[in-house]
Amino acid sequence: MFICISCNLQHTDGPTCSVCKNQYDFGSAGVTENGFRRLGERKNNWRCSKCKLSPLPSPASASPVPSQLDKMQEQLNQIVFQLAPLASLIEDIKSIKSDVNNLKESVEMAHGLISTFSSSIKSLDERIMQVEKVATEIPSMQAEISRLNRELDDKDQWARANNVEIRGIPQKKNENLLRGPNDPQISEAEAQEWAAGGAESELQRYEVLTDEEIVRAAMCEDDEEDEDNSVEILKITKVGNSEAVGALNTVLKWAEDNEFDSHEVMFLRRLRDRAFEMKCENYKQKSITDFFKKN
Repeated sequence: MFICISCNLQHTDGPTCSVCKNQYDFGSAGVTENGFRRLGERKNNWRCSKCKLSPLPSPASASPVPSQLDKMQEQLNQIVFQLAPLASLIEDIKSIKSDVNNLKESVEMAHGLISTFSSSIKSLDERIMQVEKVATEIPSMQAEISRLNRELDDKDQWARANNVEIRGIPQKKNENLLRGPNDPQISEAEAQEWAAGGAESELQRYEVLTDEEIVRAAMCEDDEEDEDNSVEILKITKVGNSEAVGALNTVLKWAEDNEFDSHEVMFLRRLRDRAFEMKCENYKQKSITDFFKKN
């Protein structure tokens, strides 16, 4: 690099005047680069336009011509000056290279993480699809479970309806099943005393009835009870237990013929059984003395 003496601009190549030793670019020197190259050895004797117009100096007054070695030294100095920033550029390049390597490692790590996340997301998508599939089946499964529960309830009720309660089984040896828990207890000595003579004195207060009179008295008592019930129904419109059982049997038969739901049929059956239990509770245990007339 040099500065043209004419235009004061830096140039990389140009002719040098052999007289004044000033360097010019090809445009300022008035010569083309190809034409200057074709001069060959005459390039060393080339003169600028100013030196061409001035007379040649005498050999005594002429300054010594610098040798070719000085020119090469000057050019080398210029090259060294130009290459001075390269050291810092090399350090910058090394730093950039290290940063690029770190960036490469970070990108590779990020790529690995992205691959892992992709696999996890794919697995989650598959599980979500399975959950959604199960979620669509839940309503039908709940309906099926409800139906099975109803069937179990109905079967349980049918099984309970067919249960048989057996009463009158002795719990221990020689247990008197005709005596209730509230009946007065009679010792064996009292029973023997009554059998020895007390029975006759007690029976004297009662009139002995024949079988026909006993049956007639029982039928009259039932008629009186039915008559009392009919009068009570007419007065307060109260339905007896026997009538309720009959009516519920009729309604139950009607519901079964019309194919009502099983739980409705079971409700009517339980209601009928409850009315029957109430009817049985109203029956009174008759004592044998009720069939004797008092004197």
